[in-house]
Amino acid sequence: MDKCYDSPWHCIGFTILRYQSPAQQCLIGLQREIIKRKEAEHLKDQTVHDLCDREKELKDYKYALDISSIISISAVDGSFTFVNDNFCKISKYSNEELLGQPHSILWSGHHPPEYFTELGVQCRRVNLIGANFATRPKTAHYIG
Repeated sequence: MDKCYDSPWHCIGFTILRYQSPAQQCLIGLQREIIKRKEAEHLKDQTVHDLCDREKELKDYKYALDISSIISISAVDGSFTFVNDNFCKISKYSNEELLGQPHSILWSGHHPPEYFTELGVQCRRVNLIGANFATRPKTAHYIG
């Protein structure tokens, strides 16, 4: 720890300027208390440390989800914005082939269009929903 920050003494920062005029020459000392700056630096360092801890924790959660779940994230219009490796394995599409594409690319024909319309309505109404539906991998034929 910084001795100035931990001590009961006032922390003073100073600058000495040399001033010279034709009539005289002198040194001017500018002083300022720096304890507030030291406190702010300490708080910043602690915040950065806390953020690094949280980032590691989030990465651990993401890793656990990625290896144990089939995950896709979509924009409001239904286009994929994220798919994990497990999603790509079951769909037989690559990440690049899915991103930006609508969910209908995986439509199996098993559910009527109204099923997905209602699913979309529910998604707009609540933050989290659970649903089951049949999908068609890239290599499967359309079931009509």
